[in-house]
Amino acid sequence: MRARVAAVCVTGVDITPNLLEQARQRAAAEKLDAVFYEGAAEQLSYDDCVFTSRTVVWLMNLSPT
Repeated sequence: MRARVAAVCVTGVDITPNLLEQARQRAAAEKLDAVFYEGAAEQLSYDDCVFTSRTVVWLMNLSPT
């Protein structure tokens, strides 16, 4: 999770509280400016073009086919 840019703000989203806690601990260890939200990413209320980039570390689609 090392930030390669001097001024970066990280926003993390996960539906699993345990994984959010792990992410908070890693961010603190790396001294990152980070905020974390519990929930599904598609349900967040951000305007378009708010983020400059995104990264999906692991994603499993649980939608019915």
